Amino acid sequence: MTWLALMDGAKGLLWYTYKGFGQYLPQDDPVLWKAQKQLLMQVKELAPLFMAKGFGKDIQTVDKNDSIRAVLKTCSLGTFILAANLSKTSSFLAEFKVKTNGKIQVYHEDREIAVTDDSFSDRFEPLAVHIYKLP
Repeated sequence: MTWLALMDGAKGLLWYTYKGFGQYLPQDDPVLWKAQKQLLMQVKELAPLFMAKGFGKDIQTVDKNDSIRAVLKTCSLGTFILAANLSKTSSFLAEFKVKTNGKIQVYHEDREIAVTDDSFSDRFEPLAVHIYKLP
């Protein structure tokens, strides 16, 4: 939900609480707490992207899969594609058309994807989010 809100132009985020209903997240769910801290670190690193003017340009997969939502946006950090699988149950192989060739970095995933003939593909598990930095 956080990534989708940012893709839709949110300029601020608010979580209701980290402590409630008799739970304290760092102690009671350390896996979720670690994921939350990682998410916040990534959002902070990409803040110039989310604070840049405009909402970005919606882009579609080659097969126009409605379960994959993607936005192309540029800022001082470079040009990025933020893409999310909206499905809670289905995985997809998504293909995107881009005006570049070479290799695209997948943000915080320690991998690159080759672009061939202005096109690249990636796998999306249910609710997966990938952020691509274009060359």
